[in-house]
Amino acid sequence: MLTVPSKLATLSNQTTHQCHRRSPIRKLTCIAVLFFACVALVPHATYASGPDYSIEVGEASVVPGQVELLLPVIVSSPQELQAWSTGLQYDNNHLQLIGVVLEDTASEGLDPTVELSPMLPPFNGVRLEYPADSPLPAGAEMTVAYLRFAIVPGAFPSGSGSFTTVVILGSPAAESFPHEFELQSGAIVNPPLTGADLTFYYGNILQVIDSTGSYYESVFTAGAPIVVELRIWSLDAGSSIRFRLRATDLIDEFLIAYDLDETILESIGGVTVDVTTIGDDLEIVIEAPLIPAAVGEPLIFLELTPVSPIQGELRLSFDPDNCEIDGDPIDNLLNGDFVLQDAFMRGDVNFDGEFNVGDVVELLLYMHGTLTELVCEDAADIDDDDEVAINDAVLALSSLFLTGAPLPPPFEVPGVDPSADDPGDAISCLPAL
Repeated sequence: MLTVPSKLATLSNQTTHQCHRRSPIRKLTCIAVLFFACVALVPHATYASGPDYSIEVGEASVVPGQVELLLPVIVSSPQELQAWSTGLQYDNNHLQLIGVVLEDTASEGLDPTVELSPMLPPFNGVRLEYPADSPLPAGAEMTVAYLRFAIVPGAFPSGSGSFTTVVILGSPAAESFPHEFELQSGAIVNPPLTGADLTFYYGNILQVIDSTGSYYESVFTAGAPIVVELRIWSLDAGSSIRFRLRATDLIDEFLIAYDLDETILESIGGVTVDVTTIGDDLEIVIEAPLIPAAVGEPLIFLELTPVSPIQGELRLSFDPDNCEIDGDPIDNLLNGDFVLQDAFMRGDVNFDGEFNVGDVVELLLYMHGTLTELVCEDAADIDDDDEVAINDAVLALSSLFLTGAPLPPPFEVPGVDPSADDPGDAISCLPAL
């Protein structure tokens, strides 16, 4: 129970005494004075809100054969958080919350205490409280946890189609834990209430699996193309599958091949695959004496080799008017993203896959003006100070011939720049798609 300060008690006694001697209108005025005095003087928690604070769950899809779903919880906060919590409401005919996963999130390594409310589905609450010496850092759109749902057996109806259900955060019916952030200062922030759609697909489905690669790894490290998997679900066997992908840069910037190893077609005789370009689209026609019904098996692997040093993201989208099995339209088409990372190896100035004296020569020629541009300025920024200068050549020579000291990462093992240069910096690596 809160203790009322003595000055509030004194004010209350004085005002009450005066109120008894006043007219009814004056009495109402006195009551208002007492109310606002209480608000001003009684200790209470600090609450805040604003557009910079948010908590949401990412949208997701569920396909036949899937038994679990990891739904990301995404938090934005301009200040460090001591704790966050929310109530959940969801369709328990299709989902059941069974846990929280912190691996590969901003909470991993911070050792928060995780609580799930004892309420029964479709209402649950989740709370994460961080140790005082390791709060959740400030940041935007951080994945702080994954809600682990079990897919209820029998969730998918017969036939082919899709339906959508919603996961609601902060539902009033699920307030076993309040929908709030607790800052280190003790202030409480109430982020907006949010929800996310979950789409269940069933029947005939064609899906592009998200994939990641890089020019550097494809050409130098792995020496192999970047692989994009296409996966299929089908109710019945057939003899022909045709689909068309929309991706202009895919055709312009990559050499395209395919592989059927470890796919549903691997052991089938008489398979033919025809890959053609139609305008900006890529069309693939697969024919065989018998293509069996499938539940999420790989159909084909596209092998993509960049023709020049580039980076960026491609959205591989199906053309809904040109995707069919034995002439019948495929009901569910799940597009995917292909990310070509801005990867490099520091010191490999001439981009030949090695760090040697040739890179120092390339760097000196660039600084002298003989070369007007570099393949990747980040690779030439030897000391990682966001500037290409003579000290980079000095450090490279020292590493090669004197100390043998490693350069700042990424070095020896290629990757993206962990120092995350600001977008406004002059330093960059590969040109974007």
